[in-house]
Amino acid sequence: MYAEQPYVSSTCRGPLIAVADGMGGHRAGAIAAKMTVDQLFLFYQLPSRGFQPRRTLERLLRTASLAVRDLGETSEAHRSMGATVSTILFDCSMRHFLIAQVGDSPAYHFRGDEVRFFLAPHFEPKTGHLLARIGMRGNLPIHILTGEVEPGDRFVLCTDGVFTAMDDEAFTAVMRPSQPAWSGLEEVMKTIQTRGKDNGTLVVVDVLPTPDVP
Repeated sequence: MYAEQPYVSSTCRGPLIAVADGMGGHRAGAIAAKMTVDQLFLFYQLPSRGFQPRRTLERLLRTASLAVRDLGETSEAHRSMGATVSTILFDCSMRHFLIAQVGDSPAYHFRGDEVRFFLAPHFEPKTGHLLARIGMRGNLPIHILTGEVEPGDRFVLCTDGVFTAMDDEAFTAVMRPSQPAWSGLEEVMKTIQTRGKDNGTLVVVDVLPTPDVP
């Protein structure tokens, strides 16, 4: 079900979903997150010639990182700005997915009673500093994982404000595909509002069966 080869390899551009979490103060962090998402939107505007989904996605993330870093280094109001991001890309057939992550924004893949948690090693053990973030100096590490999609699968992208407010067991229990997405979202948001120390964002993607065409 999971592999390191680039399943999403066609030039067809399927759905791309992303969650970006800003860092470096409310205003600067929000700008860094927006710059990241705006850059990813170019995925659908680049020329078809030489287009390769995985390489294009990685290039856009690195371009976003350079732009955020440059602004943070030239403007005092944006100093230390950055963002973490988790994205999922599907091919046009909705048969394969590719998850790309930078930082501590995790992704979940639910299939029936099984769940897979995706989060690259993101903290430096001695200092607790993030190992990767949009806007960092040096080469940007991008964690990639690919796999196959089946009807009934559910994917969840979220920021660290979700899993710091809610333990993994409780989160996966309310977000399983057997539960309506809206009820899980309500439960998670309620927990963040009452117990969370950070804001939280999450996106749920349900893969529905293809309807029979007469």
